[in-house]
Amino acid sequence: MQEQDHQNINRKLRIASRGSKLALWQADYVKSLLAKQGIDSEVLVIKTTGDRVQDRFLHEIGGKGVFVKEIEQALLDGKADIAVHSLKDLPAQLPDPFAFAAVLPRHKSGDTMVLHPRAASRVQDEDILTAELFAALGSISVGTGSLRRSCFLKAVNQDAKVVPIRGNVDTRLSKLRNGDWDSLILAGASFERLGLAPELKQLQLDPHWFIPSPSQGALVVESLSNFEFIQDLQFLDCLQTRTRVSIERQVLLGLGGDCTLPIGVHSYYEGGELKLAASVLNHSGQEARVSLSWAAEGDMLAKSNELAGEVVQSLVGAGVNPILKSLKLPEVGS
Repeated sequence: MQEQDHQNINRKLRIASRGSKLALWQADYVKSLLAKQGIDSEVLVIKTTGDRVQDRFLHEIGGKGVFVKEIEQALLDGKADIAVHSLKDLPAQLPDPFAFAAVLPRHKSGDTMVLHPRAASRVQDEDILTAELFAALGSISVGTGSLRRSCFLKAVNQDAKVVPIRGNVDTRLSKLRNGDWDSLILAGASFERLGLAPELKQLQLDPHWFIPSPSQGALVVESLSNFEFIQDLQFLDCLQTRTRVSIERQVLLGLGGDCTLPIGVHSYYEGGELKLAASVLNHSGQEARVSLSWAAEGDMLAKSNELAGEVVQSLVGAGVNPILKSLKLPEVGS
């Protein structure tokens, strides 16, 4: 995070947030970071369409925008100054007149499976859920509201029953404890931030198989692009995280997808390189998967569009277009 003089912020900032426990943790986390710099703020809770409709897959009710439409309207109406989101909940294309005032350092980016005790006995000595282990579990019910997760699971275990679920984290965990499903998959960052369900068996999904969603684990502060204090919030920004999620989101955009596209894209820095893995798949078991790396030198953020284009072209070479066609999505250039 960058050092900054914040004397320009001379009033209490209003932070728009969804009302779930996780969303409020995120908003309060940003509030605490602002407070450490002497910036006063308050959280304004806004109920979104995504919170109200909880019995269908996300792609069936309008995609990621259902979590942000009302919040962005509050920014437009001047009822809030900034908003805090899980970046993976935002559409790949940020519309005018909105901007990312800050992208915070990324939390855990992978996925976590939490199991009902009746299923936990089958994986007692395991900590990582690999494709091979999940295939060996045979008939098991898994709750998830994500098309990406559903496709990854069904591709390796046709006997698994993937149940579409919605609702906040507490609601999902309550249903799991009640035995509605054998297991539940959530973003690992949810467990990291809230310390969830310590009494239940948890497995980290192998990220080499189960590639995370683009920008999963990253928090973003959104504002209007002409927000008077936008430059004063730069101290919250993490350049490495902004670079990584920019590439991931542009890959998603380059494939013309959003929640209708089962895609994993994840990048990370290692050994002086920026590495990236991407996968596009469908319920029939077709998959286009690529891995790329670049020397981490110069302004990688400025190169993000170029690097994302390389990823998309690599996916074309790996056979992504027949998969897109099967998903009734436009093919991308060769």
